[in-house]
This record gives sequence, structure tokens and C-alpha cells, in this order.
Amino acid sequence: FQHADISCCIDDIPDDVRKRLEVDLRNRESCFPIPIPSNDRHFKKTCLNFVRSMQSPNSKCNFGFREQVNQISAYIDGGAVYASTKEDQNELRTRSQGLLKESGVHLLPKDSQQSCVLTSSDNYCFRAG
Repeated sequence: FQHADISCCIDDIPDDVRKRLEVDLRNRESCFPIPIPSNDRHFKKTCLNFVRSMQSPNSKCNFGFREQVNQISAYIDGGAVYASTKEDQNELRTRSQGLLKESGVHLLPKDSQQSCVLTSSDNYCFRAG
């Protein structure tokens, strides 16, 4: 089942139980499988497993619409380099053609606040998100 607690794709289910579960999978509210054309060059399967966010009660203890919780993630938004706050972003950008500031040789700008551990006086810290 591709390391997921919920499987939304028929492709991920072993053949011996596939027929019994096919209808249930199509009607499962937590599933939103992403179809892939059979002639796709990159994927060898015809479905990507996509499980929707869990439903939870609202402030009146009723189940309503599912709402996605969004958080900053350096793995997805590049915040470790590009920064996650407006103030930090403004300090890192040249404000010309969407470019980031650099320290001459296509490296991040030098950080004047020494926010890292230096092993030599020749070393310096980089300024990043």
C-alpha cells in the first residue's frame, strides 16, 4: 500500500483483494486519487495516492468543510534560503529582476551578525532565511 495508512489507488492494492475494494475506494471521502495517463513517460502507474486532510469538528462541535492547515516548510518553500518573513526577504533581495543579493561569486551574502560557529578568522557566516 505504498507506506500509506489509507490507499486511494487501485494500483496499490494487491490483486487478490482489488475487486472487493474497488467500489469502496471510489466512494471513500478521504480519498482524492490523482489519475495518471497510461502513456505517461515518468510514472509506471496510473494513479497517485492522495489522501485528504482529516476532518475535525469546528468550534460548534459540528463537522463542516475540510480545511487545509498550511505551515511554513523549508523543504517545500525554500525558506531556509529565501526566508519566510517579509523583513528577512527584503534584506536578502536586490529588488532588481527578482534576484537575491550575493557576495561576489554567486554565494549567499556575508552575515555581519556572526550567527554561526567559525573555525578560523578567515571564515564568515552566510546570510540566509
